[in-house]
Amino acid sequence: MTIGAEQSIRSLGIQLSTTPEQRSQALAVLLQTARISASSLDPEQMAQDVLDVVVQALDAEVGTIFVYDEDAKILRLLGDHGLPQELPPQLKEIPIDHPGSFQARVMRTGEPLMVEDLSRESGIIPEGYRDIIPHAAMIVPLIARDRPIGTLAVGYLSDRRFTSRDLPLLTAIGQQVGLAIQNARWAQAAQRRATRLAAIAHLIQQINAEQDMDRLPQLTIEGVAELLEADMSMLLLSRTGRTWQHVREPNLMKVPLDQDRCEYIAKRVIETGTLIHLSSATHEAEDPLASAGNGQFAFPLIAVPLIYRCHKLGALLVARFQPRWFQSEDVELLTMFANHAAIALRNTQLHQEMEWQARQLRAMAQISAQITATLDWNALVEQIAQHASELANVPRTVLLLYDPQHREMVVVSVKGYSGDIPLNQMRFKMDRRLVGRVWRTKRPFMTPRIGDEPDYAPYPGLEEVGDWSFLFLPLLMGERLIGILAFSDEGGRIFTPTEQEVLKLLANHVAIAVANAQLFASMKARQEELIALNEIAVTMAHVQDLRHVLNLVLERLAQVIKHHGSVVLLLNGDEAQVAAARHCPRFGDKLCSHVPIDPAQERWMQGKLDLLVGERGACLLAYTPPINACTCRAWVKAPLMVQGEVIGCIAICRSSEEGFLREEAGLVQIFANHAAVAIHNARLYEALRRHSEELEAQVAARTRDLQIALERAQEADRLKSAFLATISHELRTPLASIKGFASTLLQDDVEWDPESQKEFLSIIEQESDKLTELIDQLLDMSCLESGTLEVNPTPCHVEEILTDVSDRLHVLARSHRLQISLPRDLPPVYADRGRIAQVLSNLVENAAKYSPEGSPIRISATADVAWVTVSVSDQGIGIAPEFHERIFERFFRIESEESQPGTGLGLAICRGIIEAHGGRIWVESAPRQGSTFHFTLPVAQTTETDEVDE
Repeated sequence: MTIGAEQSIRSLGIQLSTTPEQRSQALAVLLQTARISASSLDPEQMAQDVLDVVVQALDAEVGTIFVYDEDAKILRLLGDHGLPQELPPQLKEIPIDHPGSFQARVMRTGEPLMVEDLSRESGIIPEGYRDIIPHAAMIVPLIARDRPIGTLAVGYLSDRRFTSRDLPLLTAIGQQVGLAIQNARWAQAAQRRATRLAAIAHLIQQINAEQDMDRLPQLTIEGVAELLEADMSMLLLSRTGRTWQHVREPNLMKVPLDQDRCEYIAKRVIETGTLIHLSSATHEAEDPLASAGNGQFAFPLIAVPLIYRCHKLGALLVARFQPRWFQSEDVELLTMFANHAAIALRNTQLHQEMEWQARQLRAMAQISAQITATLDWNALVEQIAQHASELANVPRTVLLLYDPQHREMVVVSVKGYSGDIPLNQMRFKMDRRLVGRVWRTKRPFMTPRIGDEPDYAPYPGLEEVGDWSFLFLPLLMGERLIGILAFSDEGGRIFTPTEQEVLKLLANHVAIAVANAQLFASMKARQEELIALNEIAVTMAHVQDLRHVLNLVLERLAQVIKHHGSVVLLLNGDEAQVAAARHCPRFGDKLCSHVPIDPAQERWMQGKLDLLVGERGACLLAYTPPINACTCRAWVKAPLMVQGEVIGCIAICRSSEEGFLREEAGLVQIFANHAAVAIHNARLYEALRRHSEELEAQVAARTRDLQIALERAQEADRLKSAFLATISHELRTPLASIKGFASTLLQDDVEWDPESQKEFLSIIEQESDKLTELIDQLLDMSCLESGTLEVNPTPCHVEEILTDVSDRLHVLARSHRLQISLPRDLPPVYADRGRIAQVLSNLVENAAKYSPEGSPIRISATADVAWVTVSVSDQGIGIAPEFHERIFERFFRIESEESQPGTGLGLAICRGIIEAHGGRIWVESAPRQGSTFHFTLPVAQTTETDEVDE
């Protein structure tokens, strides 16, 4: 017997003055509940078994056991007897402060209660469940260590009532069961805590071993969500403002997650350095956070700070989407884990900072050698961007160089920008904008959002960069600014002082590299001029193609002198011929065209170099369209002279305000002198080449004509021979049959019965018809060749033509299934009924020859506004695509094992007949896939249609 049972029996004896039999029954019940309590550590199973015993002992009908959840301040249903399996939430969870609940009253007071009508509880029992609520009930507290931990209730659904003698027994059972349930809950909590502590230890081991700053936060939030059975976890780092979030089961979110509210709470935790625990809507309403954002926070939530030696590293937040409130143990475990997570985060940050500094030292050692040795702009920016990305994780780099002639910053190269942002060669005036600020102060400038700067003005095409952060670094050689190095990132990034110092050091190396590259570019330009002149002098003397000469001149000129457009003009009488153009849209499609010129206004026509600077919109030539759509500001025109005679000029222009130097104009004249000699030689060579090509073309044309004529004669001879052989065979076969059967009938020594005579004569008649048909084909072909084929079209219906020739078609297709499908609304056609019947007969006969017996031959028709298309389809051997046109030629036959006897005239005659009607005939076919022949006939006009109807 347990101590609880002894105490309950002793209490029962004091409170009851009953008969020995009643005391014996009560003792048996207490002993039975004591055994149940002592044999199980599962609170739910214990509650269920106790209720079964108590309800039976008290002859009750229903029973419940509720336990108190201190953190949530609610009574939760632990077990029931006699209630439906599915109960509404308000019957399974009762707030402790509910004013209308008898269960809550007993829990608050710790005193047992007998209720005559439990259905009077207000606000607890929903509609539809009142029939399961007992009329009379006893409710006693579950006592453990002198304090209530829940309630035990039994009741009658009928009109029966409990007596005052039943209450002491139920009270004693409540004391006994309360202690047992509390012990079981403690045992479960201890086991659960041990498991969770082991999980925390394993998770701490994992995060301590992780050195990746991107992977560590993700591992942390995933682990803590699993540990605390949270539906969502979030980690916010205070230094970078970066947030990581993990949602275990998104489909459980019945209320949308308010990202801004979560971040607000996390920032509040970082600011105050204290945790926030929102365990219920009531608690939240009392919290000052409830007024932040829109409405109350819908989820149970814990947020704890991540603090390492007074450094506020960030905040760790967990939440549940269901009303499963976090317990005080959860808060304790999360706080303990947060301390270890802060240590792991700080260690990882320090580890990465050490690695970053090591990379910085290695990179700076390489930068000095690599960047200063780079003389190509694009390669230079490529290396700058690579080092900036490695040292400071900067995604975009822009190099701007100062143009002292125009007092502008010019973008010479970019890295990391999309093709939609037009930065290359963009120019920035040295006004009061941001670039001008760096130029004036010669100091670095950093902004987390460039659009917030007072002197920021968006450039066309660059509107989207207004939300980006920028770091501008001046490139200085002593006190002279030679350019600006700009780094940018999205999302309001703040470049740390360490990152700025590293990038400044990088900019110093870049300044040296840029100065070296500029000096090298100047030397290289002079070298290229000499190389180009030498190449032109050597190459142009040997190149004879005029177009190639002119393009080579402009190409080499573009390499040594920067300009925006160039053109070569050759004199032709009083006009100038546009012989070549480069980057001149107005001239590009007018090569070899002639434009008028005024010798009085063109100095180059007197053999003088013309060097002018004009206003925007001035024309390259006085009477010609301007280069680059009227954007010329300066030009050079150098005459092309041969033996003292001007033959043309080379002209180049610039659309910028930068004019040409005298040295550049002199260089253009040198090009022109070399080009003039080459052009003169090319003209002589071109004249000789054209004469030679004309002779060769004439010989080739004569040879080709003779070859074609020979091939046609040979083909005609071959076809004629084949046709004669075929005709001979086609004539001989029926003549032999006629001769044979006629001789048989004329024999004197044999007498034939009338039936045999009729059969022989029928064969003679059939063979005669074949001869007649063959002769008709020959006559039709003769008419086609001579152009005398007659057709007499009249308005008629295709159906009528098919009716006329129906018997013949069925004879021709007697071994096949002839199918005719015509739409009801097929319009009448304007055609020669007899000739079209002949075409249909030929097509059906061909289909029958080349398709297997029993297969269908289908005649169909369709119509549009002007034409009716008639089609004859079969499932025969098909025709290869290369023969689709040739089969309509006279005498042509496809030679194959499946060829059938014939003259090769049928399809040629069909084409002649159809074309005589103004239509066309063609075939759609492929080998082994059958063939469909189509031909078109004109639709009869309205007056013609009326005649048909009449």
